[in-house]
Amino acid sequence: MAEHKTWRQLRAEIITTAERDADVKAGAAGMVLESRLYELRQRRALSQRDVADQIGVSQARISDIEHAEDMQVTTLAKYIAGLGGTLHVQAVFPDEVCDLTA
Repeated sequence: MAEHKTWRQLRAEIITTAERDADVKAGAAGMVLESRLYELRQRRALSQRDVADQIGVSQARISDIEHAEDMQVTTLAKYIAGLGGTLHVQAVFPDEVCDLTA
């Protein structure tokens, strides 16, 4: 016989599933960013130490940045600067694109 669940039990499962889905999406986004940062650094033929020296942090900090699931835009901008680039941020809407780069 099938187990009957109360509304409270079902609601708890739904919330747990939604939270888990959000965690999975955030983790996937973090892995994509990690992969892209690593690939950018590799294409520029730079080591983590090279980037660290460029922006005045430790090699371990560069590793932390490359493995971060989430980071501040300022941190990303410094990392990109360490690669020799400039980060540009845009807000894209159906009717306009706004450049948010300082």
